[in-house]
Amino acid sequence: MGFGLSLPRLGYYHSAGGFHLPVRYYFLVLCSLLFLHIFLSSIHENYQRATDLSRITPDWIYSYQSSNSSTHSHSLASSGSSWGSLDGDHYPRESHLPQTGLANATFVILVRNHELPAIIKSLKQMEYSFNHQYHYPYVFLNDEPFTDEFKEWTSNVVSSKVEYGVIPHDHWYQPDHIDEDKAKANRDEMERNGVIYGGSISYRNMCRFNSGFFFRHKLLQKYRYYWRVEPGVEFFCDVDEDPFVFLQENKKVYGFTISLYEFESTVQTLWETTKEFIKENPQYVANDNALEFVSDPYGESYNLCHLL
Repeated sequence: MGFGLSLPRLGYYHSAGGFHLPVRYYFLVLCSLLFLHIFLSSIHENYQRATDLSRITPDWIYSYQSSNSSTHSHSLASSGSSWGSLDGDHYPRESHLPQTGLANATFVILVRNHELPAIIKSLKQMEYSFNHQYHYPYVFLNDEPFTDEFKEWTSNVVSSKVEYGVIPHDHWYQPDHIDEDKAKANRDEMERNGVIYGGSISYRNMCRFNSGFFFRHKLLQKYRYYWRVEPGVEFFCDVDEDPFVFLQENKKVYGFTISLYEFESTVQTLWETTKEFIKENPQYVANDNALEFVSDPYGESYNLCHLL
């Protein structure tokens, strides 16, 4: 003999997978969640920015955008967006807002035309996480002229003014007195030994420019502080404090977000050359310097601290 239990009729139905609510209940829950999302987006700016679809768009979509850039460029240009006056390398737009940040500062972005999808992603996140509050300007630099497509896309996704510049030849390429045959032989050897960027000339040019020439560019002469942004970087949380103002108020000249170990094989002669320069030019060494931070036996060797 078996025993059974009669359940009250609560609107459930049974299938091979178990008990389920009727479809109308799922629809009601979905509508309630959608309403809640719209309501929170309208009253909480942080929630709106945190749930913006552009922040969670997967990378493959940006790859797709890159492969269809001509189609997207036409679509963007015909969408009715106001490009303002596309005069020279300064792209003012009606949507660009006056700077409200209190420091004399800018973003500096060294980028190439083919890196457009990556930099668009980074710019959107920078705006959402920080610059929508301050509208600091952007300076884009390249060793060749930017395309109109690059200028249109990048100037359209930011809230502040933008400028585009070409790096002078002498700031990017090594000087004529460098022994190119010797340099090439060393690059070839590093490449054979599997050293990262061992054979890359463009990487060396980039390092040369960022190490000693970027602040000499004519577009940067009017600024006191800069924030370097690279294509593809991501900002996972809101930046509530203005780092430019922090530097200014605390009389700081440099800030970084992370320190990594440098690849020793890429800087074999760096520290000996540095010590040589210091010995010959002691007047350039500040009393309150960071030697203990980058050298464990005070000044004798480099501890491979790489600041980013």
